[in-house]
Amino acid sequence: MRGIQWRSMALVLAMAMALGACSSSGTKAAAPTGGAPAAGGAVVDLQNFAAGDPTHIDPALADDVQSSQIAELLYDGLTDTTADGSIRNAVAEAVTPSEDAKRWIFRLRNDVHFDNNDVVRASDFKFAWERVADPKLASKVAYHLAPIQGFDDVQSGSTTALSGVVADDNARTLTVTLSTPRQDFNTVVSLPVFSPLPKQVFDAASTQRQAGGSGNIYEKWETGVMVGNGPFRMSKPWESGRAITLARSGSYYGGASNHKAYLDTVEFRISKDVASAYTDFEGISSAVGRIPAGRYSDVKARRGDDVVNTPLLGTEFWAFNMKSPAVGGADNLKLRQAIALATNKKDVVDKVWGGSRTVATSFVPPAMPGYDASLVQPDRNLDRARTLLREWGKTPPALKISFATGANHEDKATILQQNLKEIGITATPDPMDRSSYRKAVQTGAADFFWRNWTADYVSYDNFIAPNFTTASIGKDNVTNYSAVKVDELVKAAQSENDSTIRNGLYREAEKRVLDDQVIIPLDWTTAGMVKSSNVHDLVVKPLGYVAYADTWVRR
Repeated sequence: MRGIQWRSMALVLAMAMALGACSSSGTKAAAPTGGAPAAGGAVVDLQNFAAGDPTHIDPALADDVQSSQIAELLYDGLTDTTADGSIRNAVAEAVTPSEDAKRWIFRLRNDVHFDNNDVVRASDFKFAWERVADPKLASKVAYHLAPIQGFDDVQSGSTTALSGVVADDNARTLTVTLSTPRQDFNTVVSLPVFSPLPKQVFDAASTQRQAGGSGNIYEKWETGVMVGNGPFRMSKPWESGRAITLARSGSYYGGASNHKAYLDTVEFRISKDVASAYTDFEGISSAVGRIPAGRYSDVKARRGDDVVNTPLLGTEFWAFNMKSPAVGGADNLKLRQAIALATNKKDVVDKVWGGSRTVATSFVPPAMPGYDASLVQPDRNLDRARTLLREWGKTPPALKISFATGANHEDKATILQQNLKEIGITATPDPMDRSSYRKAVQTGAADFFWRNWTADYVSYDNFIAPNFTTASIGKDNVTNYSAVKVDELVKAAQSENDSTIRNGLYREAEKRVLDDQVIIPLDWTTAGMVKSSNVHDLVVKPLGYVAYADTWVRR
């Protein structure tokens, strides 16, 4: 057995530098205001669902930042990511990995309750994880459990039990055995998908259903009032197209911050698009909004320190479908490189984001442990782009630039359309509603499309493995990229004990992805939020979540 270094000092220092440094617009990122937090009051959040309904809010199904924000507030997992990017214990009071990082023992606190006052037990975690792995649920984020022994057997339907998870409620321990070593597994389990669920509630509903009742909540958990163990609880079911409303949980144990939430309620309004959501924000006294495209400078000038533009562990990029005959494969490499060299990233940063973001020179952002500034893609070069097209020797395809409507992407597509015209490529913006866009990207129907990736957890692995390994095709690897060497590098990195060597392996994998021009990194993302002046301590974690448990309003 060995101890574990909980705080990632490289990330802590990097985030501290990012938060304290001036952005390209010369303004500092917002920091907690200080003062004495006051209990009570309500906040209307108009930024999280500014582009429509979430896909899911069940922690077993939530597959993007906006959806996971709700699960993040309703549930506490074994560990948690702090505002400075470090990992801390949450429901687990102690975590003990084996020397080879294949077996992990989590000892649970004895004072954690669900909001129905049931004690959170080790078996609640085991039940929840086996539900995630259940093929009937068809969770797109189930792959995060893939390292656990027995996951493939559950996915195949041959069993319902994860053989690698042993729950001892009397000893308050959850012992997890992995198929392959994962040195960062304590970080991985901070994801909402690893949240506990109240098994007793599900058992009671199952009994009710067997007796002829209507207790079918196994697959429809998110359609009712979900029971959680986080700082907030659902006050009523999700109202599609209108709102998801959370209230302070009276049974919350306090988490690592050792306090209950201050706000009485947080109402997450659901809007049709960012522009209309921002208009609504301007008319509400205690609210949080998202800054629309092209409005950052104006909003910053008027609202000053109420702008919250914290750097995130995220990257916005254009992506190619590597299975597309038009743009994918080794034969079309020079075409992809030409498109990348024609792309004016600075125009996107300046015109769309008002200089509030930084041009991305690689995929992984600077605050991630292991980041290396020498891993840089070439600057814009139209002459070189035209030369590459001639060397490619084919007629460029009429390219569709696919993106989801209502979320600030139209201007980016227009900029790229103009960029490509300069090198003789005809491109057309291809806006789709959110559902159609997700389907097109997931099924490989889109050749070239907008994409954003915000880290699920603080590890270089989370940028590379989900997006670019063969095993993740059909899940988060929507580019359909497959390279044997990248798969080998990721596998070696995941079991490597030395963090310097491990991150070096991930960097080599990233370099291969960039050399193959699978993506065109645009910018490293920031929060891009604005709050009412009476809303205090609005802290955005590097993973993109607002820590509403620490937020309060002055009344």
